[in-house]
Amino acid sequence: MFSYNVIENCSNTIKIDDFDVDVIKDMIDYINIRKTGDVIECPYSLYAVADKYEIEGLQEASLQYLIFNLELDNAVELLMLADF
Repeated sequence: MFSYNVIENCSNTIKIDDFDVDVIKDMIDYINIRKTGDVIECPYSLYAVADKYEIEGLQEASLQYLIFNLELDNAVELLMLADF
């Protein structure tokens, strides 16, 4: 985003209003230290934000968390995420 001549590069600011603050905080923590916590609070949203901003390692970590925690109760949500 900062490599191209776009508004974010000119202003050194990124406005993100389509994800919760906690999800953005987790994304920034991942970018800074390259690891996620043992418990991911919002794995679906974290996967979505990682997909939007092309953070492959975070996508993979979120996906692995979702697969490891797959249960009958969340199978439909995971199917919808896979379709996304």
